[in-house]
Amino acid sequence: HVVAMLDSNIPHELIYGINGFIPVGVCMGAGEVEVYVEELTHGLSAPVRSMIGFLKTGMCVFFNLADYVVGTNLCPDIVKAAEIIETSSSDFNVFNLKFNVHQENVAVDYNDLLKWIDNISGNKGLDRERFLEYCRLYSQIRNHYQKITELRALPNPPIDGRNSLWAQQIFSVQEPVVLLEALKALYSELLQHVESGKGYNPEGKR
Repeated sequence: HVVAMLDSNIPHELIYGINGFIPVGVCMGAGEVEVYVEELTHGLSAPVRSMIGFLKTGMCVFFNLADYVVGTNLCPDIVKAAEIIETSSSDFNVFNLKFNVHQENVAVDYNDLLKWIDNISGNKGLDRERFLEYCRLYSQIRNHYQKITELRALPNPPIDGRNSLWAQQIFSVQEPVVLLEALKALYSELLQHVESGKGYNPEGKR
């Protein structure tokens, strides 16, 4: 089963921890599809307008394949997007992952989450070993992505903001084992550029 994730705050490993389920991120920007959903999405953020535009135009392969849609209550625009999807399409099981926010602490409503997982998995729940496997994997992925983005702070950075953003968007859709190896290779290449003084600008300037 494909799970379309509306919010980048949803841990990928959580979905992979349910046997037979894979996550894909669908909150990405593409202004050319926003015009098709102006009435539905007026006043919402650009990524959310694009996301609904992708759904309505059929241009997003991940929406076309998805059985489930998951959002969160952390962002009002994501809550609204989940409502739009639920009321305008019968193709998806829509669920909002509830977070309890207290000052700087954020916690998942664990009981509500487990009810949803039991419901969609046929009461099989989380596969703990599989969940831990993907937790370790995504820990490495996030670590490498952080190291890549930290290179942007150098006086002559080896990667620009646009390509850093592309790496973040690929993070949302790529198979994690392949993604980790790609991030390792990218980081190694960028370090070589740093050592040789080569920035992303051909002239070696920001």
